[in-house]
Amino acid sequence: MSVSDTIPNSHEGDAWRGHALYSSCLREVLASKQIVFPKGALRRGQSRSIGAVNTPFGSIELSVHKDPDADLDIEHNWYIGRLLGSDGVERGGCSFSTYRPVRGRGWLSDRALFFSMDSMSDDAYTWYREMSGENASDFEIEFNSEGLLIADEIFVTPDIQGSGAWKVLYFCTMSAVFAHQRREYGAFVFHAHPFIDANDKAQIPRVEHQRQAKQLRRFYAVHLKARVIRKKGEPTEYMRAQVPYALSRAWAAYKQKRGVKNESADLSGGAKRSAKDMATGKGER
Repeated sequence: MSVSDTIPNSHEGDAWRGHALYSSCLREVLASKQIVFPKGALRRGQSRSIGAVNTPFGSIELSVHKDPDADLDIEHNWYIGRLLGSDGVERGGCSFSTYRPVRGRGWLSDRALFFSMDSMSDDAYTWYREMSGENASDFEIEFNSEGLLIADEIFVTPDIQGSGAWKVLYFCTMSAVFAHQRREYGAFVFHAHPFIDANDKAQIPRVEHQRQAKQLRRFYAVHLKARVIRKKGEPTEYMRAQVPYALSRAWAAYKQKRGVKNESADLSGGAKRSAKDMATGKGER
């Protein structure tokens, strides 16, 4: 059975618009991975192609890279999508990253998460700090049961801005995460200023920066249904969104017909702890 048999297709003209976009992204990414991705685990420091997806905006080349310097208890991967025009010139780029417990290493307590993320990189520590700031216990449970999916970057060239190309690139890259890990995430997070780097932020007036940031938050609230993450009751520059229902539904259809087990459960090798285990610290690292 081919991947195209497991995820319903829309009329060709509508396949990359509206809710059909999500199933199109997942279907084409899964089909590409099935052809080009070799069997065997991805080792630390390795990179592999997940293939290419043809879209109305050009070809999207997808790849995965495994962090060679990740902590022993946490797996860290980068997923890259490059949108290329018919002339081979790059027209956009997107990247996602994931942090999740290494299978079989045991439950990671909040304290263990702090030390592990802090030892990996400044970015890893920043995400730990932001995500655990409101409720460390909730983040501990979420990280051990599902992991952390981060949208790092998205950009398209000015000539295709407003065309919907960014959304196709965005969700094809997210679909590459699902396809490689053979599991879905329920939500993803991101910094709300992906188009303003540190230098630009320093050069523009504070009032203008705040205006641009507010526009971006509104943009993501509309297009991704994202909400601002709060820490100690105060808004931060970070946002969180649920994975679109249409994408989750497409994954569920594929998983059911292909017999794929969703690996999102029991990532730490020991299911969610009971209330007694959590109170006593049993099984923590």
